[in-house]
Amino acid sequence: MQSIQPFDRLDSETPEAFGAFVAYRDAGAKRSFRQAAEDSGNDDKTCERWRTTHNWKDRALAWDRFIDRKSQEAQVDQIQKMKRRHVALAVRMQQLSMEGMQSITGDMLHVSDMARFAGLGVQLERDARGDTEISPVLGIIATDVEDVPKLVEALRASVEVHIEDAEEGNVE
Repeated sequence: MQSIQPFDRLDSETPEAFGAFVAYRDAGAKRSFRQAAEDSGNDDKTCERWRTTHNWKDRALAWDRFIDRKSQEAQVDQIQKMKRRHVALAVRMQQLSMEGMQSITGDMLHVSDMARFAGLGVQLERDARGDTEISPVLGIIATDVEDVPKLVEALRASVEVHIEDAEEGNVE
């Protein structure tokens, strides 16, 4: 059973008083007891008394903190899910580029595209895992791609490491 929170109905609070508090609590940054009185159909004097008697200010602050904490938790969860998707996408990009590179010869025109795809996959995985260092593979890709054998070999080595990690279950 969950414990009673400060923003829940108090034992000493009537349903009408709690309804006015809910109007106050849920108004957020614009909250005022006068607006709560209007929204709940009560007079200002009654809501002012309830505000003091039932400690609306501190209870509303507890509500704000509760909502903010829930929002933060949801955001962290979404970021973790996004990172897992990015890692999976990056590993798949690397696998596809490795499959394509196994049939590439040095005279093929699209080798630079395949190299960029693999390099991007490597960098995306690094980024998704929190490694912000630029991959040495990207430094090779950024230069002139006339040295295709060196480029392809560097990419194969880099991608093979990541594929081995994936096969060993080291991919989140």
